Amino acid sequence: MIKKTVSIIGGGVSGISAALQCEIEHIDYTLIEKLHLGGMIKYANSINNVPFIDKGINGNDITTLLKKRMKDLEKNIVYNKVIDVKFKENSFYISLLSGEIFISKYLIWATGSIPVNPDFFIPKECENKIFYYPDLDVDNIDNKVIVYGGGDIAFDYALTLRKTINNISIYCRNKIKANRSLINEVVEKDIKYNELSEISKLSFKKEMIDISFKNGISIKTNYLVIAIGRKPNNELINSMIDNRKLFRIGDANNDFRQLVCASSDGIKAIMEISQRENNGC
Repeated sequence: MIKKTVSIIGGGVSGISAALQCEIEHIDYTLIEKLHLGGMIKYANSINNVPFIDKGINGNDITTLLKKRMKDLEKNIVYNKVIDVKFKENSFYISLLSGEIFISKYLIWATGSIPVNPDFFIPKECENKIFYYPDLDVDNIDNKVIVYGGGDIAFDYALTLRKTINNISIYCRNKIKANRSLINEVVEKDIKYNELSEISKLSFKKEMIDISFKNGISIKTNYLVIAIGRKPNNELINSMIDNRKLFRIGDANNDFRQLVCASSDGIKAIMEISQRENNGC
């Protein structure tokens, strides 16, 4: 068992910000990330609302900067999957898939969000043609891709996909909710969007997904990207949400999924922990 003052679960923007603040406050910590540093930010098409970075920087470039910043802190990073979290004896016990157990006084939960599943049935034959992120490995730039959703995430995914794929369309269940800047950029990139187009049924025919909509239309596509919403990834900690030593940060706690919001969450959480420790709380 490995004991630390702080365990940070998740290596996205909020988790990395918490780790960097731990360094400033001289708080011993471990950052646990199951896959790679950066999190969801890598899918961002363009970031334009952060005053201290270049306008229009994309998510991949931000991810590169995050990894570069954490390069000298590798000793504090564990790459593994968290499978269980318990709170007992006034400490958090974090069990990893590898069998390791980390014990900490405080827990920073920075696991981000997970996709909301659609309410229509997905046939098994369609599964390898359906994605929830814009990370398709497409060998033909003229393949057809439908993005299903009407919010900022759906429009941002469509713009990211448009960099490598020519034929992108957006279909939305209700009215479009994306911000005006994203809508304008989608129009400029010749991406068509369709409102009031709720999917009723999927089928698989001749290596294509056949999509039937409740408004009576039917279309075929090579790939379907579902982006109808996201929800906090809090399943392992739902029973301890009110614990004062647990800090949910970034997308695991906020509806506003913005880079600066995530970063400030991580910094603020560690500053509060430092204040408690200094005051003997």
